[in-house]
Amino acid sequence: MKLTVAILMIAVGLATSSIAAVGENADVQGFIRYADTCQHVAGEWDSELAESDRKRIQRSVMKYCGGAQAQSKALKKKYKNSPEVLRTIAAHENDSVTSYVREAGITAPSLVGHYSNQVWSDGEDPHAVSGYYVSLYKNGGTLFGDIGVAIGSAEPASAKLYDISLDEKEGKISFKADYSRGTEHFKGLPREGRDAKRILTFSGKLKPRALQGEFIEQDGYPPFAKVGKEKSVLRKSKDDFTPSSMEEWTQLHGN
Repeated sequence: MKLTVAILMIAVGLATSSIAAVGENADVQGFIRYADTCQHVAGEWDSELAESDRKRIQRSVMKYCGGAQAQSKALKKKYKNSPEVLRTIAAHENDSVTSYVREAGITAPSLVGHYSNQVWSDGEDPHAVSGYYVSLYKNGGTLFGDIGVAIGSAEPASAKLYDISLDEKEGKISFKADYSRGTEHFKGLPREGRDAKRILTFSGKLKPRALQGEFIEQDGYPPFAKVGKEKSVLRKSKDDFTPSSMEEWTQLHGN
């Protein structure tokens, strides 16, 4: 424990001295701090360390290197028209940031597939009118993913999947997700309304080119009444986005 704490104290101190030239861009400063700390922490990895020390270093690598990699992607998009900021990002995007999954024996997630049957309105301001999209990934032997539900807005309501079960031999799959349809108003509620919580349950089959089955939607408040069900076929898309780490996925979709 003392070894890891000492490493982090030194790394954070060095990273702090690197951000002086970045100016007032707090997000870029945060990236530099994470990237520099990542480099120093990853450099301490040794497969011959005690298991407890290896696990602590792996957790630090996931936090700082995974965080820096996710930040880098977002910052490059945000500052795509700012050459000076892009040069600063590149200067700190060390090998530990770009390939950290190899630095400490960490397994990168793999893509199972992106599936969708969503329908969007036409025009300059398209809205998701109906349907779902589901993204499924695997990390080791664990499935994880997220769902987007069309609620008529410019962005689908998104949520993490949980209670995912997959019989790979039979292709049977089920999962749940809790999401919000916005604010609901009806008699008996306060004037400001309440969060329109919903519980979505899916059961069906995962096929090579589709996710097919039934969605059942329940009210998110006791007694959790069923409010609808829908049989759906979500076609597999050509989208190949895969998060580089669980850290990146968590940053994208919250805790």
